[in-house]
Amino acid sequence: MLTSKYILFNQYFKTFMIKDLFSLMYPHTCALCNAGLARGEYMICTRCDFRLPKFRNCDESNSFLPLLSGAHLYSFLYAFIKYYKKGIGQKLLQKIKYDNKPDLAFFIGNRLGLEFIPPNPGFEMILPVPLHKKKLKKRGYNQADFFAKGISDSTGIKWSPDVICRIKNNPSQTNKSRMERIKNVEGIFNVEKIDLIISKKILVVDDVITTGATLLACSEVLEEAGAHVVGVASIALAKG
Repeated sequence: MLTSKYILFNQYFKTFMIKDLFSLMYPHTCALCNAGLARGEYMICTRCDFRLPKFRNCDESNSFLPLLSGAHLYSFLYAFIKYYKKGIGQKLLQKIKYDNKPDLAFFIGNRLGLEFIPPNPGFEMILPVPLHKKKLKKRGYNQADFFAKGISDSTGIKWSPDVICRIKNNPSQTNKSRMERIKNVEGIFNVEKIDLIISKKILVVDDVITTGATLLACSEVLEEAGAHVVGVASIALAKG
């Protein structure tokens, strides 16, 4: 029987072989600094990758779980980087959201799955927090979809982009207090495909977590529909 370490090594090997071949055929520049990527680099150059304020492991990100709204619902909190205003992490998110780089969200999700999420992590489906249809039409994609798909690709856990629907186009959470954030997301989600999530253990993902109010609103709707939300994940976790 294959050991979990062998399986993880094999996943890393296949991932980086694909990246190496891709970079040889299609040379690109770093998504953050526009420097040319060297052989073996993909999406982000080594220098920018080193500068990103990454969490060391899932234990470190999980230690911030008690700070989230609705923390009692979750057993796991996975986040790739610590978010600081005007830092390189903010630049990463802006590139993903506003510079038409959904593949960058996929890349981060793929890395999070490989580096943080162990085999048999305790959930059966990955669900991204949806955008309202007006915002989706304007942007062209939901960055949380691609982040979720990246996690799915590296873990083998299936994901679905259309189980949850955003039925209210609520104002941005930016510059709102904790209580204002919670109020702002009341009643904004609806479960469209209940049969897919009944009794399933769910990981809910979004691009950035601040207070966790949006994830809580999404998680509560899923729980009411019969799912069991085990954890949450994000590209970035705000740290002040």
